[in-house]
Amino acid sequence: MMLSEVMKVGKELGIDEEYVVYTLGDLEFVFKRPSKPGRNLKREYDPKKNLQIWIREGKEEFMPNHLRILLDLEFKIMMRPQYQKELLLAFDRLFYGDDPDTIYEDFKHLEYPPELRSLKYDLYLAQLFFVEQEIGYHFEAKFIPKYLYLQGWIRCLLTRSMEIDRLLWSATRNPPPVKFTKKDNKKHKEYDPHAKPLWYLKENDNK
Repeated sequence: MMLSEVMKVGKELGIDEEYVVYTLGDLEFVFKRPSKPGRNLKREYDPKKNLQIWIREGKEEFMPNHLRILLDLEFKIMMRPQYQKELLLAFDRLFYGDDPDTIYEDFKHLEYPPELRSLKYDLYLAQLFFVEQEIGYHFEAKFIPKYLYLQGWIRCLLTRSMEIDRLLWSATRNPPPVKFTKKDNKKHKEYDPHAKPLWYLKENDNK
């Protein structure tokens, strides 16, 4: 599905409902909106702003976090550094709204060791986290769209701009470097509504 379609699904999901957005083999990628908060929540709970992502395999299921995407991509770029630009392009297309299945068809020639998760897995999950960040982040955001936070860190990782331990620590606490977000961020003075995929690479090439 296009990002706009999945965003609509997330916004319209009812309380205590779930929706299987994608399937991949035996895996299901699921949206949930529980009526009750987890035990550790310390702020007022609004279920309309709590969109959860679950991965289900048979009777087993768990809630992933966005570091899973970054780790998966770290392994991919370590194993096949020659695919760097193609991976960047694939995830930029995802950020700009493309259907992950269409993107995968264009990049399925990228071959990785069988021990790694498929590129389709990463595209599905990243898109769902885009939606979750846009709907579920209810503090004042530094980015419009809010999911530019994750996309900026994906760009940072795939360009090898930061050592992985520092990057993972930073991605849980801090926004990504502005050089990966400024032209896509409606809150930044250099925002460009006509920005194209890989603009941040072309900027660096010109320096």
